[in-house]
Amino acid sequence: MMMASEDLIAGLRNAIERGSTIDAAKASFLAAGYKKEEIEDAASEIEKIAIPEIKESQENQKPAKPKKKRSILLILIIIVALLVLAGLALWSFNIIKF
Repeated sequence: MMMASEDLIAGLRNAIERGSTIDAAKASFLAAGYKKEEIEDAASEIEKIAIPEIKESQENQKPAKPKKKRSILLILIIIVALLVLAGLALWSFNIIKF
């Protein structure tokens, strides 16, 4: 068994942290010209060390809040407020009568 290179371990770990599966990451490195045995050694190291760390960091992260809904709601509130202000301005200058 060969000793896995640090750059290969770091590359696999980076791919996993970005959401890639270990199999997809291994296939990518194989296609890039790395030897299959080196990739398997690095993957074994990753599975021993990195995956528990990654799972722990993912568990500690708070779920992302939907910001899009908030911004849409804020825009709608601003539009309604502007329409109300425009209506009040027109009414106060007697341009429209209720």
